[in-house]
Amino acid sequence: NAQPWQLNAAGRTVRVALHPVRSRTLLDVEPSASYLALGALLENMAIAAAGRGQHLDVAAFPEGAVARVELRDGPGPEAGELAPLAPLVALRHTNRRVGPRVPLTRSEVGELVAAALCHGAELSLVQDEAALAALGRVIGRGDRLRALNASLATDLRAELSFAPAAAVRDAIAIDTVEPTALERAAFRLLTRPEVVARVRENGAGERMEESARVALACSSA
Repeated sequence: NAQPWQLNAAGRTVRVALHPVRSRTLLDVEPSASYLALGALLENMAIAAAGRGQHLDVAAFPEGAVARVELRDGPGPEAGELAPLAPLVALRHTNRRVGPRVPLTRSEVGELVAAALCHGAELSLVQDEAALAALGRVIGRGDRLRALNASLATDLRAELSFAPAAAVRDAIAIDTVEPTALERAAFRLLTRPEVVARVRENGAGERMEESARVALACSSA
């Protein structure tokens, strides 16, 4: 969510590096979360290039950077897979609405597993209701900890913006979370360090765990 990349373009070459400030958050260990975010960035760049009839030549971890990207003319070997996705890049978004739980079909599970395998990854799905409920409790406690720990709360405030979504570039627009009026007010309060300190001192904040519990209970996997 911190969008930890730094891009430097020269002609047809883009140097992708970790941002010296935004990539330094307490939860970004080794920094695995930043590398995951930069991988998603590179994938979007590859899809966009394929949609223009071009392709990327990517060198991983050149000196002082995460990647060096060269734009090449003509379709690449993955053009058939990537080009049809280009119109969807601008439409892709996260739907955080909670709905009734619908189990995944065998076909849907197969497609998800296959999508991971084709990129050399292994997908493990948790679909059991009791296991999802247990995960919801763990994640909920993590959310509460993140909101009340001084260092984690500072990082969280940097990742959220109350500006209109169209004007936000380096954070998560709170509007995209689709909060209720009560949740929006709570987010506002949690941006104030003195409020966070008071909640922490009083051992309060149990309701901060509720959102994750509900979301996991309604999740297919």
